[in-house]
Amino acid sequence: MGVEIERRFLVSIHSLPAGLDRLRHLDIEQGYTDGIRLRRSIDVEGVEKFETCIKKGSGWVRIENENRMPEAAFWRNWDRTRGARLQKMRYFKPWKGYVIEINILRNKLEPLVLAEVEFRSKRQARVFTPPSWFGRDVTDDERYTGSCLARYGLDGAKRSLEPIRKEVMALNNPKLLRGERAA
Repeated sequence: MGVEIERRFLVSIHSLPAGLDRLRHLDIEQGYTDGIRLRRSIDVEGVEKFETCIKKGSGWVRIENENRMPEAAFWRNWDRTRGARLQKMRYFKPWKGYVIEINILRNKLEPLVLAEVEFRSKRQARVFTPPSWFGRDVTDDERYTGSCLARYGLDGAKRSLEPIRKEVMALNNPKLLRGERAA
């Protein structure tokens, strides 16, 4: 078991850095059940990797237990995640000694884009100055966690969660930000 120190930011689809297609990337499908995340990732060569992960805590610092799993075990458990899945493309962008994981979510979560940065210490996370193309820090907003997004989508079907659709759509449509009517 390890400690994950990470911050998460909204990103406008229009603010993404150029050249993403030249970066290392993964096609990822995740499902959640009983506090466990199952992940299948496919790299650019078509190599599949299957993992399971349990995270404890919330915010910047969490306990994380991530392990590879056999493909057969993944598929045996995959049905248990029905109704709590997401798909995304993850790009790895080096930046000032960090690696920014740019997650472009797909299907029911479009046009949501999140950037994640992992750190070696709490201090490093605290003093981090994000690049100008990052939006709001959503690290402490549970609506932007993978499990909530997979379960409730942009509409926040869980009563205690305010829908995030309006914020995501405004971020990706400059007319809405200026108060104009969207086309």
